[in-house]
Formats: sequence, structure tokens, C-alpha cells
Amino acid sequence: MREFHDWNSYDLVMIFDVLEHLKKEESLKIIDEITTQLLVFIPLEKQFRENDFGVEAQDHLSLWTEDDFKKLGFETTAQHKPLEF
Repeated sequence: MREFHDWNSYDLVMIFDVLEHLKKEESLKIIDEITTQLLVFIPLEKQFRENDFGVEAQDHLSLWTEDDFKKLGFETTAQHKPLEF
């Protein structure tokens, strides 16, 4: 993924529902490379680790908590209930 992007040539990098599909160590390397503004959407609930689709690409390889991001120095806003549409 990193070979194709100069992350810091953008004003804002948005990563939606991606990091949980990578090993945490790989995600941390990517986060560390981004020095511009970063917006991350990620499921925080443990049940999201379950693969109900039987598709390997849907597997979540890492579980994240709001505290994980706070420890990295990020300002966080967590939505702990399902969004209603």
C-alpha cells in the first residue's frame, strides 16, 4: 500500500474500515508515516472480528480500542452504538 502513496502530499488522509484488516504492527507503520491530518473510521466492538461472510478478505486481523488511538496521541470520538439510517 505504501508504495503507491505519498501520504503527506495530501491535506487530509482518510482511512475507513481498513486498519482492522491489517496486522496491528503494519497499521502502526502506516500511521507513523502519516504526518498530515488523519481521519480513521474503524469498528471498535469485539463482535466485528467475526467473519459472517466466509470471505477471507473480510477477516479482521487486529482489534482496536479508542485507548489505542489515545495512546498514540490522537484526539478521538467514538460512536459506541450503531448508526441509525
